[in-house]
Amino acid sequence: MRFRQIHTIGVCAPAGPVDPDRFARGIEFLRQKGFAVKVTPHATGKCGYLSGSAEDRFADLEMLWRDEAVDLILAARGGFGCAHLLDQLSLLPATDKFVAGFSDLTALLWAIERHRIAIPVALPMAEKFFTYDDETQENAWRALSGAPRRIDHLTVLKRGTFCGKLLAGNATVAASLCGTGHFPDCRGRVLVLEDVGEPLYRLDRVLTQLQTCGVFADCAGVVFGEFSGTNASEEELNGLLSRVTRQVKGGVLAGLRYGHEMGNFVSLNYRQVITAVGDAIEIG
Repeated sequence: MRFRQIHTIGVCAPAGPVDPDRFARGIEFLRQKGFAVKVTPHATGKCGYLSGSAEDRFADLEMLWRDEAVDLILAARGGFGCAHLLDQLSLLPATDKFVAGFSDLTALLWAIERHRIAIPVALPMAEKFFTYDDETQENAWRALSGAPRRIDHLTVLKRGTFCGKLLAGNATVAASLCGTGHFPDCRGRVLVLEDVGEPLYRLDRVLTQLQTCGVFADCAGVVFGEFSGTNASEEELNGLLSRVTRQVKGGVLAGLRYGHEMGNFVSLNYRQVITAVGDAIEIG
């Protein structure tokens, strides 16, 4: 599967405020890579733990959304705030451009997927893109192009096959969308979940909520990414992950390099299909 070529990247801050120095370096890095970059008026704003009012943040997103020259809308950084914008997504027309980020951007990406109005991609954000290694950056361009990939040596938590379009995100943010009109249809999808800085009991709370809502029963399979900063051994963590995914129809794998660690971040395009192959996955 191939997608439109990226020429122009639009950068906005739909959630938290940026670090000015890192943001400037990130924008310059993208330009050095040969992209035209458009930065929205409120991208460097600050309003407490947000980059600006909900109205300003949505206006920036809408500006890039309606700009026909922009191929990729890239979040400047994460942090809470995207939840304020979700009800306004109905004002936006459907487009074939990419909208990218990860972590707390899960709220925006999953809502976009629920309403089928753009192509979400789990991708490093503009403020820190330049800090990732070459392999991670190459992986990002491959995800945007739709190039196939194979990732080996994952941990098998539940044997079984699966094949379906992927749905990637932060587990805590995903759980926060349960019961809203912005939670995507998980039937037949392969869930890819990660989290950061959550002790085991809080991960249990989040994953149990997803389980109770029928998310794991509906999906075709699950691939767990990194749960960095958790206060649990690998055995304890895998025990929890295995317990909450007993209802998954297909296989369950763990250990994907998708999460908040800086090395080898696996970018994921929601339009690509992910297939289980023993202890490996094929994305294409």
